[in-house]
Parts: sequence; C-alpha cells; structure tokens
Amino acid sequence: MNNKKMLSDELLTRWLSGEADEREREAVAAWAGESPEREQELLEMKKVFLASFIQNGNSESAGKKRSKVRRLLLGSLSAAAASALLIGVGYMTSSELHPQPALSALSISAPSGQTSSMMLSDSTTVWLNSNSELQVADGVKGERTVALRGEAFFDVAKDPEHPFVVKCGQRNIRVLGTSFNVSSYSPEHFAIDLLTGKVEMSDENGFTCTLSPMERLEFNDGKYSKTRIGSTEERGWMDGFYHFNDISLRDVIRSIGNYYNVTIGFADPSLADLRCSCTFRKEDSLSHILSVICKAYKGELGYRISPDGDSAVIFRK
Repeated sequence: MNNKKMLSDELLTRWLSGEADEREREAVAAWAGESPEREQELLEMKKVFLASFIQNGNSESAGKKRSKVRRLLLGSLSAAAASALLIGVGYMTSSELHPQPALSALSISAPSGQTSSMMLSDSTTVWLNSNSELQVADGVKGERTVALRGEAFFDVAKDPEHPFVVKCGQRNIRVLGTSFNVSSYSPEHFAIDLLTGKVEMSDENGFTCTLSPMERLEFNDGKYSKTRIGSTEERGWMDGFYHFNDISLRDVIRSIGNYYNVTIGFADPSLADLRCSCTFRKEDSLSHILSVICKAYKGELGYRISPDGDSAVIFRK
C-alpha cells in the first residue's frame, strides 16, 4: 500500500511547495511521525521536489510548480529514482516533528566522507554536508535558531511570526521561509547561495546584506562580494556529486579538503589561481580526485598525500 495516499495530494502539494499553513504542517508532521518509513517517504518527496526545482530554476509560475508536484505525487518519478537522490537521512520522533514556536534542542553532525538530512521540529528540512555540525538551540523567544559549522542546505518552513536564524560564528542569517545553501567551514571563507525567498546576513562588524533569489554572497580574501548565479551546481553535493565549473583551483581544493577533512596546500602559491572544471563522485577516493585534477593540467602537476592521510600538497613538476 502506498502510504502517501493516506494524505491528500493537495495537502502534500502545499507542503512540498512551502505553501502549507501551520495546521497543515501539523497534520503532515503527525502523519510522518507515526513510523520511520513514513518519515523517509516524506523526506524523499521533499528531496525530489527540491532537486527538480533546483535543476529547472525558480522562474516557473506557482501553477506550474503545483502541477510539477502533483505529477511527482502521482508516480511519474519512480521510487528507485527517488531513492537515488537520497544521501543519508536522520529521522526525528513524532514529538520532535510537531511544529513549535522554538526548535527543540539537539545536535546533528555529518562525519567526514558522509552527508545527512533531517527534519526539524518546525518542518524545516536540512541537508548537512560532510564534516559539518548543526546545533539546534531553544532560541530566543519568537525565533527559531540554529548554529552551523560547515555546509548545509536549508528549506525553511514558512512562519512569518517566528523568524528562522542561522548563526555561523559571528554572522547571522535571518529568514522567514526560503531555501538556500550556506558554506561556513571557517571565518575566512563564507558563502550563501539563495534559491528562493529572501535572506538578510549581518556580521559582527555591522555589515548587512539582503539577497534575492539566484544571488550569492561570498566572503573571501577579507571582503564580501555579491553576484548572480546562473545555476546551482554547487549544491550537487546533496545528490552525491561535486560539480565545479571554471572556478579557481583554490576553491576546488577547499571543497575537497572539507569533505575529506584533509588539509591540502600548494607548494607554489600561484597554482591556487589556476582555473578548473571537473565533476567527482563522493565515493571517489582522495588520491583518485587529486590524480584526475593533476592530469587535467597536461601532467604538469603532481601531488603527495602524507603517510597519516591528514594532509596533501599539490606541486608543479
């Protein structure tokens, strides 16, 4: 029996599209909390919807989006295809799934080489990248507050009366209902990619910036920059891939190092500015990835991994 038929297609459509009100979110959460299988099915459907939405951008009308969700619910996407989109899912209990003004306190982490996803008590869904941790505090009154170290994709449940706040060190991201990717492994490098909605970022020095859909805010080399993003390949990690399209080798190595929790450096600092386009699977080994990168530069680069596997260096031959 297909469990999702126990909820109406219209209700699931509204929930997946982020249009459900609090009463409807409670109904979906109560249904999902009755068994791990239902929670898994719900997160699968949410992941499939987001993946489809990311791939096609956010320019579709509301009617087209609802039509797309309905097609997914009616079975145009196979269960195998849905499962292929999952990385690793952590599930909450039914009481934790029930919407509350403040989030229940807990700590979630994704070890090196792994990713995970979960649903918070307010129906917000979160995907954690490798070597990342999310602290969920009870927050100040009237706010839903989490603290992130690492990288995560958030699909925040709409609740105008209770803003959602992501703390990244001395930076705060404030949202109402939106979907966005945050990378904050270190204070020296920080990035937000906004898919839907609107977010406001502020830091300890009084800098404030508001992002609109398909914009990126990045902090690098001691300064902020805001740019338009034409695609969302950077979130390929949610589906088991890393996509890099004509970016600096420095940024490629940073992402790989974060995933494997390895410090990767350059014997010649000028190598960091080389441009790189490549795609890797998450199951690829560090040595394989570094070998492919070095060969892409006509064999002029080489690499060494330390005996303990904690560090690596790329050098010019």
